[in-house]
Amino acid sequence: LLDRAEARIEGSCLVLHGRTGAGKTHILRGLRQKRSLKGYETSEGMRRPLLWVEAPAPCTLRALGDEILTRLDYPTAYSLREHQIWSRVRANLAAQGVQILMIDEAHNMLPAETSSDLKTARKIADTLKALLVSEEHPIQIVLSGANMLRRFVISHPEIQRRSHCIELSELKFPRDRQSVLRFLGGLEQTLGFSTPGFTKADMPDRFYLASRGLVGRMAFFAQEAAMIAVSLNDTKITREYLGE
Repeated sequence: LLDRAEARIEGSCLVLHGRTGAGKTHILRGLRQKRSLKGYETSEGMRRPLLWVEAPAPCTLRALGDEILTRLDYPTAYSLREHQIWSRVRANLAAQGVQILMIDEAHNMLPAETSSDLKTARKIADTLKALLVSEEHPIQIVLSGANMLRRFVISHPEIQRRSHCIELSELKFPRDRQSVLRFLGGLEQTLGFSTPGFTKADMPDRFYLASRGLVGRMAFFAQEAAMIAVSLNDTKITREYLGE
């Protein structure tokens, strides 16, 4: 994805799907924190290699376009029609050098699976495709959300052939024990606190049982414990903080 963005070739769509707590947000946060993708000011204005938005609920194409323009600090008007909003979206994504558009909770923009909503689904697919295949400024897209995202993608060939779907599912002990240990070790380093040892003794088992094998929940528990430590001016995360 990053290589394609730097080469400015036709866009691809990375689809991260899974149940709540599977770790989608954790992965997105890691990508957003890459130094090369941070926004910066220039003499010509703001440059944003990566733009993150959360699809509102409920969501229409117009509402999503409004949200993107808001994140780009571009004022919108209620009098604008949907096609006018998306014309401004494409122009401002190019003007601000956006290479990767990340849409979290992307399932919110999908219509119900009824025949009356087939036209809406087609408009969404066509809108995403237009961003991917733009000759002037192709965009790499990351969609994150519920499993219905995969069904949407595979039902639209023009999007499917440009997409890579990754399902994030729960980890299972003992099969995935090493994966859990690697994740907890990386999480421990990222937090930067003294800890009781996320990968030592019974701690991996405690994380696994509390999270039911969902790494997003593991990260959430650790981050909540870190917030407790900060609120108490403590430099370490204790078992008590993790248990609260």
